[in-house]
Amino acid sequence: MQANDLLARIDLWWRATRAPFLTASIMPILLGGAIAYHQTGQLHWGTFLLTLIGAVTVHLGANLLNDYGDHLLGSDARNSDYTPFSGGSRLIQTGVISPSTILAAGLFCLLVTVLIGWLLIWIIEDWGLLVFGLVGVVIALAYSLPPFKLAFRGLGEIAVSLAFGPLIVVGTTYVQTESLNWTSFLISIPAGLLVGLILFINEVQDAQADKVSQKRTLVVRLKQIEVALRVYRGVVLACFLIILILIFCDILPWIASIYLISLGLLVKAWHLSRQKFSHPQEILSVNALTIQLQIVFTGLLSVALLLDRLLFF
Repeated sequence: MQANDLLARIDLWWRATRAPFLTASIMPILLGGAIAYHQTGQLHWGTFLLTLIGAVTVHLGANLLNDYGDHLLGSDARNSDYTPFSGGSRLIQTGVISPSTILAAGLFCLLVTVLIGWLLIWIIEDWGLLVFGLVGVVIALAYSLPPFKLAFRGLGEIAVSLAFGPLIVVGTTYVQTESLNWTSFLISIPAGLLVGLILFINEVQDAQADKVSQKRTLVVRLKQIEVALRVYRGVVLACFLIILILIFCDILPWIASIYLISLGLLVKAWHLSRQKFSHPQEILSVNALTIQLQIVFTGLLSVALLLDRLLFF
């Protein structure tokens, strides 16, 4: 295979898997690792990297299966408001990749996730990890595929918030510490909500096509863009307040206050989301800001926990 052909194929699957959105799973993994290091003063790099790869493969699998599920229902085909943030990869709709190939690739990613999960169980010798793995794979399958089709029933946002928050963050900490604790769970809530918001705000451009296709996302159920944006602002504010409360209650160290650096992104997204819009395409800047906010917010919390352990223990 020539170099140009190889690069073209890599680019094709980069688009098919929507790889740029992998920050949604990578950042919670980093946060879970930072929590574990903060609590124990050590990080087992082998199991941490395996956890990271497992989270990435299940995320890739979910993205591929989402494209396949939306193809079955016809929502992506009906979407004339395709953007870099919504509307799927469009590779099925343009005939570049067949639906069966997308389905097979998605299931292959989940198979890799399962194998990594078994390897982690064998390494840490703790069957409790099986629960995290099973729930993650089930959510990836149930999100788009029948009979559950969570995304089509207005449950996709909740599933994503749980999967990319408590499941990934607490699961990563569990692999490192082999124990469950409330601190990890509480910190994971805003982390998951921010990923859920990425999905939520991306659904705005898809709302009309989703409505016609009977895909009852939360945005579709709210009926009006203005109402959806009010919900968006409320959840963003809640994420910031949760961390602030955890700091005041000494659940998080004071140095975690550096997360407030991301307040500038919140203010900008808040301001833009309050403007009057005549077309969903006009809020694309809010889509981009939400992704940036998730990365910076979660990243700053991770850095704060690492610094606290290194400087003050």
